[in-house]
Amino acid sequence: MADMDATTWAELREGHGGQLPAYAWPGGYPLFYLCADGECLCPACVNDASNDAGPHRDDDASWRIVAYDTHDEGPPIVCAHCNGAIFSSYGDPDCPVCAGEGVASADCPACGA
Repeated sequence: MADMDATTWAELREGHGGQLPAYAWPGGYPLFYLCADGECLCPACVNDASNDAGPHRDDDASWRIVAYDTHDEGPPIVCAHCNGAIFSSYGDPDCPVCAGEGVASADCPACGA
């Protein structure tokens, strides 16, 4: 997991047309953003200007981004703001359908439902 500070925030945004990336490069692995309160946000909610999320939010831990990472394996992570799914790259090893077959969780009928 990579820590998020003002410099990292600015560099990531600068390198992606003013938005934080939704996928890591190389590889295209889905990213999620971790808030100070322990909840996760999806890239769409982090990039929504009306949310004002970022490392600068000392006033509200639910919007202060402290780290980001790829979601490689496991069940979908649920965004704390929009309740949208952040699917893993390789599926959920505990899923009765894809059971670690290397299938992206978005493509599994059980994980991605």
